[in-house]
Amino acid sequence: MLFRHPRLAFIAAALLATGIAVAFACRPTTVTSPAPTTTPTASPQTTGPGIPAATLKDIDWKNPLVLDELRKHFNGGEIEPKRVAYADLTRDGKEDALVIVESGGTAGDLGAAVYTIENGRAVVTAWIDRGGQIELRLPNAGPNSALVVVKQGIYAP
Repeated sequence: MLFRHPRLAFIAAALLATGIAVAFACRPTTVTSPAPTTTPTASPQTTGPGIPAATLKDIDWKNPLVLDELRKHFNGGEIEPKRVAYADLTRDGKEDALVIVESGGTAGDLGAAVYTIENGRAVVTAWIDRGGQIELRLPNAGPNSALVVVKQGIYAP
């Protein structure tokens, strides 16, 4: 008998089994990966934030894809295309769109967004986060005549 004590035999067997397990775990393995695939990239006109449009008047403001950004910002609402107003609100010499988001009920307007065209896409340049009644006034002709008016109701018990 190699070992006089059964415990030593057990310990030696356990160490031998552990050594064999470690040796097999540490052996190099060959990993094959699938052939790389190319991902097509979109053209600049179809990527990025905003809505693809040549002019702001070309946008269908009732299109759900267009409304998505506005509804996310205001947690709902609807757009009446007749209330979308066009004027140079940012004083950059280009026409902007004031898109008023209505509550759809008696709460009035939830707010508005100012859109402008950048790189062939309509993007939001400003948010009006006030409820009540929002309108665009054009009192005089000229580059600085556009005025956005927001009326807020004061409710009392």
